[in-house]
Amino acid sequence: MKRLGGMKRLVYVLTAVALAGTAAITTAAWPHARAKAATTFSFAVAGDLGANGNTSAVLNAVGASGSQMFWPIGDLSYSQVPSESAWCDYVHARLGTSFPVEALVGNHEDNDGPDGFIGNFASCLPDQIGGVQGTYGEEYYVDYPAANPLVRFVMISPGLDLNANGTNWSYKQGTTHYNWTANTIDGARAAGIPWVVVGMHEYCLSLVNHSCFVSDDIMNLLISKKVDLYLQAHDHAYSRSSQLALGPGCAAISSTSFNPSCVADANPASSYTAGNGTVIATVGSGGRSINSQDPTLAWAPYFQAYMGSNNNATYGFLKVDVSDTQLSGNFVRGTGGSYTDSFSLTKSGTTPTLPLPLPLPLPLPHRARRPRRRPSAAAPPTPAPRANRRPPSQCRRDGSPVMLPMSAMS
Repeated sequence: MKRLGGMKRLVYVLTAVALAGTAAITTAAWPHARAKAATTFSFAVAGDLGANGNTSAVLNAVGASGSQMFWPIGDLSYSQVPSESAWCDYVHARLGTSFPVEALVGNHEDNDGPDGFIGNFASCLPDQIGGVQGTYGEEYYVDYPAANPLVRFVMISPGLDLNANGTNWSYKQGTTHYNWTANTIDGARAAGIPWVVVGMHEYCLSLVNHSCFVSDDIMNLLISKKVDLYLQAHDHAYSRSSQLALGPGCAAISSTSFNPSCVADANPASSYTAGNGTVIATVGSGGRSINSQDPTLAWAPYFQAYMGSNNNATYGFLKVDVSDTQLSGNFVRGTGGSYTDSFSLTKSGTTPTLPLPLPLPLPLPHRARRPRRRPSAAAPPTPAPRANRRPPSQCRRDGSPVMLPMSAMS
């Protein structure tokens, strides 16, 4: 019997060694497997960046914030450096080459340019999270962490010239891009991923006197799906809505008027119950310039907070802390004024807790820079050209600022 007990102990020891070896092999082969036990992380987002002193201050603040990744949501270099690769080097010098910077196209990097092409930016800022589905830089999603994800990030490009024939991608109801977005959100819900965050460059609802760039259809799709956080830029400022939702008295949200029935929660403390609606955040404060905001617009009551050249102009970014029960956002200053904003979404029946940051994800191997993107015959379905494709930009083609009235702001 004693000998049998010894044999049992030997089996236990060998089993433990084998399991430990398996775990070591798994971690080496799948570096993101370590994220399985993670319960919190943070990400940063801003658009309309450039490469100047303001941009540097914002990027330095991102690096010091404890965020695990940065999402630059379009209008990247403004040709303030000579090339796309020079802008990537500029970003790497401030955040490090291994820090995940997940690219998204803006109207300054689509087929119109004029400040580079998204294919080149995507080559020197490759995905470092891993698991991207779709066309990185243009229309894609990624779940993070890879094991037991907390967030599905969905990046889309409505209204941008990405077709081979020089027309814009349409996200109107029934189009391929609209359906892709709807299915991607539904897939996240079906997989039990706690949060869905959708980002794009151009806006529909913002605090400038301009019509919707991306179509009311895609905005209302996101709100009807109760996407938790809806990120946009192009308006060089910051604003943040109440929690919005469709329902009785609100069949759809108009981008030109206000309907109080479309406000799910206007909590004065900006503490919302997750799942009741969508918060829209415009974060065009990445460094290029800051324009004014108009709180007198007919649709302005949808917004609870704003910053612009006429209200504590501050360059900065939105930092979002994520756990399985809470998503909390804070506007973080880079330089300029002293503006702050904060909001939170908390799952019903849970007590809010302070999220703790995860370690940085391990970088994937650097990919070789792709050649300049050229239109191809295999482009997505072509929507009909618009009569007036794009109003004047708030920047000249050479990147220098132009002071425009609110009615011409883009």
